[in-house]
Amino acid sequence: MIIRKLTNDLLALICRLSPKAEDFDAAWYCARYRDVADSGIDPLLHYCRFGYREGRDPNPMTSLSGERLTESSRFSVSRLGDSGILAISGDRELIDKAPTILCCGHQAGHELYGAERSFLDTLAVLAELKVNLVVTLPEAFNEDYLAAIRPHCSRLLILPYGWWAFGTEPQPVVVGRFQSIIESFGISAVYANTVVLFEPLIAGRIMAVPVSVHVRELPYQDPSLCALMRADAEAVIQHLRETSDFQLVNSRFTGETLRLDDAIVIPNSVNAEDFKSISPPDCESHSLRVGMISSNLPKKGLDDFIALAGIFADEGSPIRFKLIGPENEHTRLIERRQAAGEISDNIDILGYIASPQAALNELDVLLNLSHFEESFGRTVLEAMAAARPVVVYDRGALSELVRHEETGYLVRFGHVEGIKRCIERFLTDPQLLRALGQNGKRRATEQFGVLSVKAGLEHWLDLVYSPRKTG
Repeated sequence: MIIRKLTNDLLALICRLSPKAEDFDAAWYCARYRDVADSGIDPLLHYCRFGYREGRDPNPMTSLSGERLTESSRFSVSRLGDSGILAISGDRELIDKAPTILCCGHQAGHELYGAERSFLDTLAVLAELKVNLVVTLPEAFNEDYLAAIRPHCSRLLILPYGWWAFGTEPQPVVVGRFQSIIESFGISAVYANTVVLFEPLIAGRIMAVPVSVHVRELPYQDPSLCALMRADAEAVIQHLRETSDFQLVNSRFTGETLRLDDAIVIPNSVNAEDFKSISPPDCESHSLRVGMISSNLPKKGLDDFIALAGIFADEGSPIRFKLIGPENEHTRLIERRQAAGEISDNIDILGYIASPQAALNELDVLLNLSHFEESFGRTVLEAMAAARPVVVYDRGALSELVRHEETGYLVRFGHVEGIKRCIERFLTDPQLLRALGQNGKRRATEQFGVLSVKAGLEHWLDLVYSPRKTG
């Protein structure tokens, strides 16, 4: 009893001494960080013991990662009027009488993935279309990401906001802050990156400005996303329809699968010039390097990748198989199994590599063995731009992206032996490796370059700013 009382007293003292603990909002914290709500831990105790160090926000008015940004020499951070919203000046001057679009990102974590890089590409193209861009982010953990956004916008704002979940109500304080942004900057359209956002869309509705969502997910194929949103796929799509006026999709497959008949197809883009410094694929001066760039989750086909590597190892092949992506429980399990001799030792785990160019420089052939249907396949497109042939399962949007026997190979889902036969072709014909790679680079440039995406965004802007009734 005495020990328990001392422990409780100590924890109470820790909480009192934790920065911002006096302004802690338990309801906000649990809504923003659902893992805390699910854990059953007292939210204030969680914040004091873990959340503050992790940069979790204690209330909707305080961005810890943004506040810490004020200590960085890379940015000059100010506050937006009485709202207290943290603001960073962008590199683009405001264009007089041009429309101003509020572009809302969904995250800015330590590691960047396809949706964040696609957001950057969209901002870059929009900036060329003579519109003003104000960008918001819910956090500021990744300074390189913020620095990459600045050239495309006039202002970058950091304010806490979370993701939608079924049955939850929008946070009034957050909606109000977005309304103030819309009013202060004369916002004439709201653009949300991915389907997960909520409060920016509600604020747009209230302020009677057109709301657009760029859909980069396939809820039917992504149970983990549905779990995060506490909804089945139908509920996610219904939420999308109810909160947006326009839906942009990154592939025809995405629009058809989600039954968004009026969706505007704006695929991910790539600039092949960004990959010109990468060495060409080669299996003559060194062993062929075959790999995956992904989140390293089982749904990305880790078991198939391990099985494929094992088949080649059993045959004595010198091919190296490389996994690029964040280290996690699954990669650590692979390493333990390798040490125990349970799986082949021809798999190299390289960890997360921030630059797509640096990642692809480690590979001669890219695989995509996803066990769900991809809405696009950004790493596949980047590999094509880097003149790497790709070998993927013939499903989802990958069937649109890859030209069989021209830019790579489409293989029946789950047919690991078929993947093996495709890779063997490169060993017997090294010229094929380079030929398919060059074909892929040409297709990436001609079909998925900036100009093709620019045309789609121009069409979207024409629709947004044509006379219509929103809401």
